[in-house]
Amino acid sequence: MKKILLITTTLLSSTVILAQFGTRQVIDDDAQSITMVRAGDLDGDDDLDLAACLFDTVVWYENLDGQGNYGTPTTLVTGLTQIFSLTLADLDGDLDLDIAYNSFDHGWVRWIENLDGQGDFSTPHVIGEVFGANDIVTADLDGDLDQDAIVNGVGNNELFWFENLDGLGSFGSAQLITNTATNARSIFVADLDGDDDLDIVSSDSGDYTVTWFENVDGNGTFGSERIIAGSALGVAEIFVADLNGDLDMDVVTVTNGDDRVAWHENLDGLGNFGPQQVITNSADFAISVYAVDLDNDNDVDVISASAEDGKIAWYENLDGNGNFGFQQVLENEANGSRSVIAADLDGDNDQDVVGTLRIDDKLTWYKNSTIAGLEDYNILQVELVPNPVKDVLYIQSQIPITRVIVYDVLGKPILKKQGNTNQLIVSNLPNGLLFIKLESQNGFAIKKLVKE
Repeated sequence: MKKILLITTTLLSSTVILAQFGTRQVIDDDAQSITMVRAGDLDGDDDLDLAACLFDTVVWYENLDGQGNYGTPTTLVTGLTQIFSLTLADLDGDLDLDIAYNSFDHGWVRWIENLDGQGDFSTPHVIGEVFGANDIVTADLDGDLDQDAIVNGVGNNELFWFENLDGLGSFGSAQLITNTATNARSIFVADLDGDDDLDIVSSDSGDYTVTWFENVDGNGTFGSERIIAGSALGVAEIFVADLNGDLDMDVVTVTNGDDRVAWHENLDGLGNFGPQQVITNSADFAISVYAVDLDNDNDVDVISASAEDGKIAWYENLDGNGNFGFQQVLENEANGSRSVIAADLDGDNDQDVVGTLRIDDKLTWYKNSTIAGLEDYNILQVELVPNPVKDVLYIQSQIPITRVIVYDVLGKPILKKQGNTNQLIVSNLPNGLLFIKLESQNGFAIKKLVKE
């Protein structure tokens, strides 16, 4: 026992970090018809600012103190209608972030230069014209170390890319990738086939498909479409990330026709994808998705926003293999949610969540709070007997415990048990201070555990 007490005393400063989110913090309560938000350091002060489309304007919000307290919006572009998409990138090679955007009604694809790296922006520069421009992303498609632009257009069901000719933001003419992107919605760029160049993933809500196009030579020559999902009902947005830890890129989708968040495994790292694996069917009119490690356990979790039920929620990657837990709701009054992202807004080395509430005209964020393992966190009333424990731990709870995770003092999971659990064999765990997370359908608890 003296040894256990010594270990416990030695580790008093240790904590386990788990993703638990705070209540809504409003950045802008008059963000009229906000459609998209993106994060980046726009003023060169090493914290994350936000840029957003407010339907007919492009604005940015300064992170005033690096802790997520934001200033009033600065208007950069106005007078357009239906600005659905923007992206942040260094388009002119001066090592600061510029903004590219499009206007659905006007068919304009434009960019504005960050003139001094401090958030003072130019008048718009032309990238091109795309009928019914809907989404825009930037990436180096031709291997010349500058950022090209990729845009889809609903008007003629097209997907184009525009070459950054000189690395200074002078763009060439539209290069057609496909004209069969029926009601084109979302674009993502990633290396899907492991050949060290960037391919393009596209979702089309008109013909219910998710497809990808191979960059066949690394110079921006694209092959014919390859189907990832051929019957995804109303694909609203896609995201690409390694969900199962096999070092290739999988594809996450949200579909509003069936209220679904799902993913497709890249089976061989060459871009051959498996069938849909459902994460949830409870995201009413799912509209946006993002994937990132939210709980600092070195695997990729998933976030979704759904417009009809007003939910912003996340799903834990339980084992790093793409098996996801239940829906954990951050917000259920995000009326008309349109866009959700994650970024470290307060500089505490975890990923906070940012959401847009289009009907309520609000831009909000939710703090990812680290939970100190030295303090019990009891949403559930759970008792551990005995504690300290040597061999068998008994879990006493009036509500069935559906999953248990034991963490070491560095926050690394060392034991997981899924299913109805009222006892746990701990004889093989290391001696000393541990932390245990106990989950049920009604919430969770985190408690200290001493193994002797």
